[in-house]
Amino acid sequence: MLGAMGLGLKASLHLYFVSYFWEFTPAETGYLSIGIFLSAFIGFKIAPFVSERMGKKNGAIIVGLVAFVAAPIPICMRLFDMLPANGDPIIFWFNLIFGIVDLGLIICFNILVASMLADLAEQSELETGRRSEGILAAAITFAKKSVQGLGVLMASFVLTLAQFPKRGER
Repeated sequence: MLGAMGLGLKASLHLYFVSYFWEFTPAETGYLSIGIFLSAFIGFKIAPFVSERMGKKNGAIIVGLVAFVAAPIPICMRLFDMLPANGDPIIFWFNLIFGIVDLGLIICFNILVASMLADLAEQSELETGRRSEGILAAAITFAKKSVQGLGVLMASFVLTLAQFPKRGER
């Protein structure tokens, strides 16, 4: 649940961070978005490896924790002056590579969780004789979307607390 809430918060604040915190150009912001496709490939490739080595449950827990804990590292490094000033090309490349790897881990986590849910639906069918994967998927999707909505709401509070200018004012 925290992961879904964090996803809603991160998605809502992403444009603010790349524009105002990191001061990326529109072109750099576009390149960050293209990195999403590479992340999907990474997640797709490492999920079977993680599942084979650690099992689905342990793999999901470990990969999820690593992704969740690692996500704020670039911001923390910026706040503690461990990165060069904005405008330095290293900032863009660091964020691009870090973002690709972190999102790849999140995708791997989601693949493992979806696989475990499919196993759960199959086990339920064996025990009850009824297929229920649709209701299971719908309940999970509803819960995830509801909690992501709380993340969006939190983003509004964060922007208000930070006294971010409204309507393009500077």
